[in-house]
Amino acid sequence: MIRWLRASRLPTGYPLAAPPGQETLTQALRLCHFETLRLLLALTVITLAASAPAQERVIFTDTIPFTLTGETQSAPGTPVRIFIETAKAETQVKSDGTWSVFWTAPLKNGAYDARIEVGDSSEMQLLRVQLRGPLPRQSGIETTPRYPDPLPPEPTLQEITDRWRIVPPPYELDEKSQGRFDPYNQNILKGDRPIRLRDYVPERWRDRLPFMGDDAFLVLTGISDSLVESRTLPTPSGVSAANPGSFQFFGSDAQGAFAQNVILSADVFEGDTTFQPIRQRVKITLVANLNHVRVEENAILKPSPRRGTERTDGRMSLQELFYERKLRDLGPNYDFLSFRAGIQPFAAERLAA
Repeated sequence: MIRWLRASRLPTGYPLAAPPGQETLTQALRLCHFETLRLLLALTVITLAASAPAQERVIFTDTIPFTLTGETQSAPGTPVRIFIETAKAETQVKSDGTWSVFWTAPLKNGAYDARIEVGDSSEMQLLRVQLRGPLPRQSGIETTPRYPDPLPPEPTLQEITDRWRIVPPPYELDEKSQGRFDPYNQNILKGDRPIRLRDYVPERWRDRLPFMGDDAFLVLTGISDSLVESRTLPTPSGVSAANPGSFQFFGSDAQGAFAQNVILSADVFEGDTTFQPIRQRVKITLVANLNHVRVEENAILKPSPRRGTERTDGRMSLQELFYERKLRDLGPNYDFLSFRAGIQPFAAERLAA
C-alpha cells in the first residue's frame, strides 16, 4: 500500500485505458490520493483505539459475607491486602498466580472504592453492594450531621447570638425611632425583645415561676372597631306615640346607631418560635362594647313605651384565657404533642383521606 505514496512513478504493468498523455497522469494522481486517505483513516482508528482508557471493572455482590478473587503475575506467597473504607483483609498469592479472600466485614447498600495491594503495586476497583430483600426506608434528615470546622473569627466581625441584637442599617425605617409606640422600631410590647421577667423577680422565685428564661416574649394587641350608622326605616307609631297628635299608622322613620368595640389581648409565650413550636404560653383577651341607639318612636327599643326612644348599653366579656404547654416532640419534623386548657376559640381540623 505504501507504493501509492509515490505519485511520480506508477507500478509496472498497471493497465491504462486512456491514451498516453496528460489524462493518464491525472488518473494516477487521483488513485494515489484515494489510497493515501485510506491509510490516514486506518492510522487514526488505530491511534484512538490505543489511547482509549480501559473500562473500569465493577465488583458486584448481593450477600455479606462474600469472596473476592483475582489474578496476578506476582510470585507465589506475595502478600495481598484489600482495603474497603476502614476494614481490611489479607491473603497471599497462590502457586497458580491467583488469590482469594473471604470478606466478612459488614457493608451497607451502596458503592465503595476497594483498594487492592499486591506486593508494592496498588489498584483501585469499584465495589457495588446491593443486598437482597426490600430496601430499607431512609430518613430524609441525617441523624449525625457532619459540619465542617468553623473558620477562625475575623477581627472585624462581632458574634450576635440573638436576632434582636442586630443593629439595623442606616437605610432602614427604624433608624430614627418615634418613641415607644413606633411600629417600625423594635419594641418589647410587640415581641421583638424578651421581657426578662427574671430581672424583676427575687432570686429565690426564679426557678419556681414560669417564663423566667431569656426567650420569653410579650405581645400586646389592641383593636378599636367603631360603627356609626344613620338610616330611615318605616316605623309604626304604636298606641303611645312619642309625638302628641301623631295618629297615623307610620310615625317618624329616622334612626341612628353607634357601636364601639375595644379588644385588648396579651400573649406571653416562651421558646425559639423561629424553628420550633412554643414551649408554653398564656393568652388573655378582653372585649368591651359600648352602643347607643336613637329612634323617633316609643316601644321600638323596649316593649314598654316609658323607656323612651334612646338606649345606651355597655358590656365587657372575657373572650380568651388559656394556658398551653408543649409536652413532647413526636419526630424530627417538628411533630409535637401539646396541651391547652381554658377559654379558647373553637378549632376543627379535617384530614384528607
